[in-house]
Amino acid sequence: MKKISYTQLDDESVTSALNQKYDIKGSSSATLSNANLYTDTQMNNLKFNFMEVTIPTEKWTKESKTAVMTFDEGIIEANTLVLVGSSVESIPTYDNCSIRCTAQSKNTLTFSCEKIPEISVKVNVLYTNQYKS
Repeated sequence: MKKISYTQLDDESVTSALNQKYDIKGSSSATLSNANLYTDTQMNNLKFNFMEVTIPTEKWTKESKTAVMTFDEGIIEANTLVLVGSSVESIPTYDNCSIRCTAQSKNTLTFSCEKIPEISVKVNVLYTNQYKS
């Protein structure tokens, strides 16, 4: 298994951007499924981590058009708050193939697509394992 590097993000602007873009502070218009679980204090205390994940072409299954990426123990849990998007250099392929993260479980993220990419795709993953229990 390839070791994936990640960086701890403590920057207040990350939390601020998430609050504005995704409204995850409990508003009825929140777009995240667990959005109403986070109070202002919890949001201010969240520590986000970032990693860039490369999905090689051979990871995609032709039948289901999915790629399951496995991570080291403790990085991704079933209830980890995860935001996924394309890295800058992979935007054309990511968009043309309609790649999206469709499932997560302990130590895995599952990506689906409409068309299997012909090149490796880099995705950015912003996540936190600090959540309300």
